[in-house]
Amino acid sequence: MLSGETAAGGYPVEAVSVMAQICAESEAHIDSEAQFRRILDRQKVPMDSIKESLASTAVRCAHKVGARLIISLARTGKLAQYIAKYRSPVPILMLILDEEGVEAAESVARRSLVYRGIVPVVVKTADHPPGNYREQMLEALNHAKAMGLVKTGDQVVGLHALGKDSVMKVLEVH
Repeated sequence: MLSGETAAGGYPVEAVSVMAQICAESEAHIDSEAQFRRILDRQKVPMDSIKESLASTAVRCAHKVGARLIISLARTGKLAQYIAKYRSPVPILMLILDEEGVEAAESVARRSLVYRGIVPVVVKTADHPPGNYREQMLEALNHAKAMGLVKTGDQVVGLHALGKDSVMKVLEVH
């Protein structure tokens, strides 16, 4: 819709700004809970993977507790993709752990941009040792606050399926 104006028009910035406002207004009227139920009704049981089950549970939890954000710790981005599949009513902050021997974190971040609601953030695991999920979740909360996604007192659903552990928690932003 914007290619003509942004490529050769006289008001490319204004055109993008208006389109962003239209998108934001349209999304404000989406019944994400009804979308979630429709997707879940069509989903076979049992689900194909633990990650998908965890993702659908996180979206349901976000609805129920009024969370402002879902945080997903990631290496490959698959969990965040599943969360996006279930039409999360809130943004999904995907904290990508840049580890040696794992697919390039920057590539994972770029690929995630095509999924609805995912906001990728890459962190070096040298700063956050593997397995220290509590510290990594706190790092994600700090990024979320700095980006204006959450504020003090907000509820956040945090989850990961790294290694053999699958964990989901409801956190309050301090």
